[in-house]
Amino acid sequence: MSENPQFKRTQILVERNIQFRFARFVILFATATAFLTSSVVFFTMLVFLGDKLAAVYPQGRLAPIVRSAYLVFFGNLILAAPFIFYAAIRFSHRIVGPLPKMYRYLERVGKGIFPGRLTIRENDELQELAEVINRMADDLKSRGLIKESDGS
Repeated sequence: MSENPQFKRTQILVERNIQFRFARFVILFATATAFLTSSVVFFTMLVFLGDKLAAVYPQGRLAPIVRSAYLVFFGNLILAAPFIFYAAIRFSHRIVGPLPKMYRYLERVGKGIFPGRLTIRENDELQELAEVINRMADDLKSRGLIKESDGS
């Protein structure tokens, strides 16, 4: 199943609802993970270095430093969010992309028509499922439960 031009998808958003839910989950997960990690590091460092920092910085100077560190952190997270979203959409495309083709194929098999082999791209994540569907269709055809497609 090589990368033939006829099997190359040009549309990234195939199943918009599923892909957006996946991207939203990835962004929320990345944000929560980044926040949790930074909080653990920040509070751990504050516990170990709090007394030393308080002695080095004049009274009241440490709070603006901490505030600016948080602003930089959240600013970077906001700047990274579009890239995380795009990467999530691109990755979900490998999972969700073959679904419409599989649905159409299974609908035809369900109607008793053998549409040939189901072919999806090599780098799609559902290769194993496509092979199972092909074996099922071959088995149904060999039993005479579905008939060969007339090409339409």
